[in-house]
Amino acid sequence: MTMGTSTVMKAGEFKAQCLQLMDRVAASGDVIVITKRGKPVAQLSALQAAKPATLAGYFKDRLEFIGDAVSPVELDWGPADPAIEAGKPKARRGGQR
Repeated sequence: MTMGTSTVMKAGEFKAQCLQLMDRVAASGDVIVITKRGKPVAQLSALQAAKPATLAGYFKDRLEFIGDAVSPVELDWGPADPAIEAGKPKARRGGQR
């Protein structure tokens, strides 16, 4: 039985044709109302395709910029303890290559 863009179907019929009905609903956008003992109990309808979020849109209102993120940083690079010296690279096992 068809009602406008909806199709009403008994649960047993739906169970027997479930996979084909899912494909049909996905392709056409139809709605299927499933009944049990003559009373509507469920509805099968296609999901609306979500617009993929852009990276910029994903981070909107989630990031906070503090200070200048582009200028060079004035830091001394080296060991935290001045008594530590930069060591020689360790020799590999098995000799040089």
